[in-house]
Amino acid sequence: MYGDQIGTLVSDLKSGELTPLVKQHLFTDLSNFQPTTQSEMTKWALENPNGRILYMLKSFTLKQFDIVRREIVQKAPNQSALKTTKDLGALALWLGGANLATDTMKDLMKGRTVDPSDLPENAMWSLLSPFGLNKFMGETQLGQGKITDAIVGTVAPAAPLVDALGYAATQPFKKKPNYAKAGRNIPVIGALAYEWLGGGKEEWAKKKRKERRRR
Repeated sequence: MYGDQIGTLVSDLKSGELTPLVKQHLFTDLSNFQPTTQSEMTKWALENPNGRILYMLKSFTLKQFDIVRREIVQKAPNQSALKTTKDLGALALWLGGANLATDTMKDLMKGRTVDPSDLPENAMWSLLSPFGLNKFMGETQLGQGKITDAIVGTVAPAAPLVDALGYAATQPFKKKPNYAKAGRNIPVIGALAYEWLGGGKEEWAKKKRKERRRR
């Protein structure tokens, strides 16, 4: 790949110097695991710029499936079952561990109490979330046999702002309107404002108490 520049790249990496060649190498390596350029997009996305946003919101999920295909499925026939199992375990630890840490930090920022007994289940959903599966889908769709709804939810692009506007539009017709939940989709400050000022963390705590009573 690097031709006669390979010696220079190795020297730069050993010295720890962040040269243009090292930056190129790091960027190329990152592109294997995260969609970073238009070359990571499909032909349809490139030819339809107005509809590209619909694909972009699912590109990270598709990339995770591609990682499993490249790192596990394609390599499996040429290596031992033990090596494949180790690779699969390493990938699960990487995805699950990284996402669990991120989700736990988000809960702490929102003022939610983190119960250690919840961590194993949270770790499972943290592992599945990069592949388009989440706890809400598991409990309300797959858990009730609504397979079609789950598939549509996985394929369809997320549109939180549209959902928020739809929710807000229904509030004037209710006895006790609550607009705070609609505001949680406001970028940057919406989620934290809802949790700390709009009753979000209290609602979450009530939901968790119900879940623990069902165990």
